[in-house]
Amino acid sequence: NASTSKKIQLPNLMGLSLREANIRLQLYGLSIGKINYQVGMPVVLKQMVKGKEVEDNTKVYLEEGESVDVTVGKGDDADKIITPNLFKYTKSEAVSVLESNKLIMGVEFYDDGIDVGNAVIYKQSPKSNGVWTIVPGQMIDVWYCNPDDPKLDLIQEESNDMDERINKARADQNKYKNNIVPESKIKSPKPKKITIPKPTNDAETPKTP
Repeated sequence: NASTSKKIQLPNLMGLSLREANIRLQLYGLSIGKINYQVGMPVVLKQMVKGKEVEDNTKVYLEEGESVDVTVGKGDDADKIITPNLFKYTKSEAVSVLESNKLIMGVEFYDDGIDVGNAVIYKQSPKSNGVWTIVPGQMIDVWYCNPDDPKLDLIQEESNDMDERINKARADQNKYKNNIVPESKIKSPKPKKITIPKPTNDAETPKTP
């Protein structure tokens, strides 16, 4: 019944990372809806309810369980993270990897009739593609199956190839980061000192006839 639904004041998400915003909404009984990205700092830049932008510190009341759309800054290339390959990871292993990469576990899907306690991941979105296309705070959805499911063998070869591509991409990323020189350490070239030669006394003096 709409008249008896619990009303919750929308918490201010501006300036939070996507991970922090997700945690704050969950504490209020809300959730993150659509995530948009634009150039800027990797934090929440806009928050929207039912398609309308909510200005900073504006009071808006939602029903428990409603979602909030956000726009998050993409940061620059140095901030981007290579999507980890979660193939054959259990839930606890995947959460550990995601947290170490400042990422968030998204929606979890389970095959029918599986042992949830021993289930492993066979699919994820966004996929692990060996390029740095995600930013800190982004969520990754995962699909679980039983550890003895035959489809895992079919995916294994593709996963091994992906691990090689990820290792190469990480090496390239580290090389890129190591080559960045902080602006404070960039030295302007010193002006060259120009020396004007002094006149010599070696010139011949005219002879008296």
